[in-house]
Amino acid sequence: MEPIPPLNGAARRPILTPLLFALGIVLSVGLLHGRLAALYARPAAVPASLPRLPAEFPDPELIIPAGDDFQRLIPGQGLLLIQGPRRLLGQQEVSLCDQRASTSADATLLPLYVGWDWAQAREAAAANRAAQPPRPAHYGLKNPLLDDGPGGVDAPAFAVTVEPAGAQLRPYADEEPLRVTVRDRRPVLLLADTAASGPGPALEFRRDLWLLWNAGAPADAEHWDHAVRVRRLAERDCPFGRLRVSVYSTIAGNGTGSEAQPRTVLWYPGDGRPAREFRLAPGRYAAPAAPPPRREDAELFDRVLTAGLLRPGEDGRIAVAPADLPLRRLYASEHPELLAPRDGEPDWLSGVWDEEIRTLHRALHFGAAGRYVRQQVEVFNSRQLLAAVRWRPESTVPGEWRADWGSAPLMLTAAMPPLAGRLFAEIPRGWEPWRRVARWPALAGRPPVRFHLTLERPTRRGARLEILAVGAAPVVTGATVLARQPRCLQVGPCGERDAAAHWLRLELGEGATGLELEVQPLPATVFPDAYRHDFAHIQRAGERLVWRDPPATSSTAPIRPPQAEVTLRDRAGTVLLERGEPTGAAWALGLAALVGLDPAHE
Repeated sequence: MEPIPPLNGAARRPILTPLLFALGIVLSVGLLHGRLAALYARPAAVPASLPRLPAEFPDPELIIPAGDDFQRLIPGQGLLLIQGPRRLLGQQEVSLCDQRASTSADATLLPLYVGWDWAQAREAAAANRAAQPPRPAHYGLKNPLLDDGPGGVDAPAFAVTVEPAGAQLRPYADEEPLRVTVRDRRPVLLLADTAASGPGPALEFRRDLWLLWNAGAPADAEHWDHAVRVRRLAERDCPFGRLRVSVYSTIAGNGTGSEAQPRTVLWYPGDGRPAREFRLAPGRYAAPAAPPPRREDAELFDRVLTAGLLRPGEDGRIAVAPADLPLRRLYASEHPELLAPRDGEPDWLSGVWDEEIRTLHRALHFGAAGRYVRQQVEVFNSRQLLAAVRWRPESTVPGEWRADWGSAPLMLTAAMPPLAGRLFAEIPRGWEPWRRVARWPALAGRPPVRFHLTLERPTRRGARLEILAVGAAPVVTGATVLARQPRCLQVGPCGERDAAAHWLRLELGEGATGLELEVQPLPATVFPDAYRHDFAHIQRAGERLVWRDPPATSSTAPIRPPQAEVTLRDRAGTVLLERGEPTGAAWALGLAALVGLDPAHE
């Protein structure tokens, strides 16, 4: 007798169900592996757009030579410096505050000697002793940058001074020129950001100067294998700035395609505009047929600034003429005693008020271009003062920050310049997001900012928290300060005078529901490079306000260098990331999604 087959395959069901479940797991793992493999796959190389000359370049074309050295080219306007492959041999900085003859306001600049050897230093010391009356041996030899000696590169000797000798050193913002005088017998070439160049022996510069020479080779008036660059840069604690002296040498081609590598090209227009730097490989390049027309908002900004409808304030912010200024002037003609300007506010009622000014005022407040100009003024003003707070509670009690300035409520944002990451000695873990003042009301003076922390529930006895306050002279109310430490942006010892922020460790009393923190906002000079990666139309050039157009993204975009090969190891030496991909150890530890530290992660 044949067995009756099971009805509807009921005996196979216990086997089919786990089989389908296992297949589902395998398919899910395969799908996840495919997604992660695509995530960590190297991005396809995107062909970079061909670099071109800037639209304002004076010549219709430019030929970049293929040499491996420094070369000077003179276009129709300004000066070009072509830099071949190079390496930095040495670099030093000198604060001009330390180089002045005294601390008085009208002190002159003592000569800064660069490239001297010990024999020249001894000769200067002997001349000081032999002078009548005798002078100290070190007189005039403050902060000399001596040569490397026989084993190093013999850089030409020169001195940086002011002209005329003994004149007052002007602040960095005044853009007063300094003078470089060569005291070396070798032939050199001097190039300055004023678009002036020549064999010397002296040349004036404002921000940037190059000294080119050939070391151990016959003199060549067109090709140079060594260079010294002298730059005058801004400094936070010194209104006169600092000098950075860098020494470079060329890297001779080794047959590995150096002839096709992009060269760094510096163009000094020489008409007051800043230098332009771009990367171009050797070859022939054409400039755009015609520069683009200037935008309407840029023209309006220049005109209202000249007319006095925009006025720079003492705190660096720009004051905008009020929208009801025509009514104010009309009312002032009948009641002048009631419309006197308040202390610290601009006097908008004085000055010329004609049809042209009225037209500009209407365009500023009631036109599309004027609306955009006022928006850019707000962006500029928001970056002239800085006050922020960040906290890390030891408990899980949440809280909310609010702030006011002179009794005016302030808008807070979590966005913070990436430069603020330097205020932490390590990766900030457990810290709440930043709370930075996003907008500053039009108040006279600079009162302190009051930050208020409100907790959702009362604290227990001994509750503690940490606060990092960006600002000067923090004062805490409602908590006990257990410890405090100044934080600086520069690496090294940090004193109260140089502090940009303060770390505070606080203890709250039993039943506390909040605290108050009062800080003095910092001026923009404390964070001079905080927003260097965030473009803004209105920028400060010395003491002037200028409107900059956004940089071109295609025609003048520099060629991106190839991606660096990064290998990431843990403290035990285990490789976690290699050739841009997580290793098997990273997968096993669940760290495959590790992508690094971004400013947003702070």
